[in-house]
Amino acid sequence: MESSEGQLALIEVWAEGTDFNVDSNMSPKANFGGLAKAKGWVGGDADWRSYWQHCFKEPYPFGRRDVSTTPAAPKVTHDLVIRSRRRLSNSSDNSVASAGSDYSVINGPSSVQSLDTNGSIAGGVLLELMKPSLEPTQKEAPTTTSETQLSNALDSLDLSVDSMAGAHAGTTDDPKSSLKASDFWYQYPGFEPNPRAPFKHEFSRLCKHVGAQSKKEKNNLQTEALTAEIKHHYGANLSRLDRWQELCEEIGIEKIPTSVSQCQKVLRGVFVNLFNVVDHRRNPELKILRFQTRGEFNAYTRKGHEFPRNCAKQEGFIKALLKKM
Repeated sequence: MESSEGQLALIEVWAEGTDFNVDSNMSPKANFGGLAKAKGWVGGDADWRSYWQHCFKEPYPFGRRDVSTTPAAPKVTHDLVIRSRRRLSNSSDNSVASAGSDYSVINGPSSVQSLDTNGSIAGGVLLELMKPSLEPTQKEAPTTTSETQLSNALDSLDLSVDSMAGAHAGTTDDPKSSLKASDFWYQYPGFEPNPRAPFKHEFSRLCKHVGAQSKKEKNNLQTEALTAEIKHHYGANLSRLDRWQELCEEIGIEKIPTSVSQCQKVLRGVFVNLFNVVDHRRNPELKILRFQTRGEFNAYTRKGHEFPRNCAKQEGFIKALLKKM
């Protein structure tokens, strides 16, 4: 398989004569999406598939749209690639090889090992949340939350995607609100990601956009999306105490531990929904809800709120919250 550096070099060669410039801080697939837009390729057509295969040494996995019958053969010469690699290596302090590392696709079917967050969304309101035993995480001492109080609290938050996008357009005082979505979402021309929308909502839109229909297609795409999403929000440096402490604070741990091992130990005893945790990073106004018992945790999970095991079991911050069914 061509290295990330080589993939970016190929894309730069193909981009000659267009107004597209390779961004070495973005992944190869995200750059490919920008190239495709500049070239006028339609996602899944013959040209798209031909160049994708040549660059990534794998077939394009999603449904075809407007497939042409005579794809243009990718043209590239060795000297052009070498020159492109040199330009890319000198264009940024960041390693080009690391730019594509965000997309280590994990194959294999999803299975239940943890939780999905919001369940489903209708009319902009969370559905099927557990009753009195669910409580929003807060820094102050836990209090008993009645079903009516929880319902009123949720109703007070307008969680519709449209209202979230409008209410926070142009916001600069909240550092998280200004963050862009992970590079994963930008590799599909014509798809405009909403960084603050719930993950499942964005993923559903993406499946429709790329024409992913089969269960296998959706599972593979979801695993890739979540892998990139987790790395985007949490990083991969497990030795950073401040990251662990931040996660503990988000989950609602009252006494923040002072070591990585203590943080991991505390988090292992917490029952939360992993999609909910991810969505909170996407939009801090979405509170993280904690289950008081394993039974409630399991009951909620089995209603279709599964988090892909292949994604959750990876070494990282999310793994500390993983619970076996």
